[in-house]
Amino acid sequence: MENLIYLMGNLGKDPKVKYTDKGAVAYISLAVADGYGENKETIWHNIQAIGKLAETIGNNLSKGSKVLVRAKFKMGIDKEGNSYVYIRATRIKFLNKKAA
Repeated sequence: MENLIYLMGNLGKDPKVKYTDKGAVAYISLAVADGYGENKETIWHNIQAIGKLAETIGNNLSKGSKVLVRAKFKMGIDKEGNSYVYIRATRIKFLNKKAA
């Protein structure tokens, strides 16, 4: 059994791509609509991608891009030794092209 989630939404800002000695890391902020009518709300997800996927994100996505993300919940440890959960993308389907 895998720990997979799927999220569909729009990028709230341009992706941030950083390069480390281990390769590229991209960060996106994804707005996902939830509910309908008066109960509609936007849920924001901060998502990380690594390697070639991170480079692809940086080269092809921008604020407003609509995507479908397949991801996993991952565990990390901060500088103070506290554990936290984050979302790491494993695949992204572009639902529209880069905004002009």
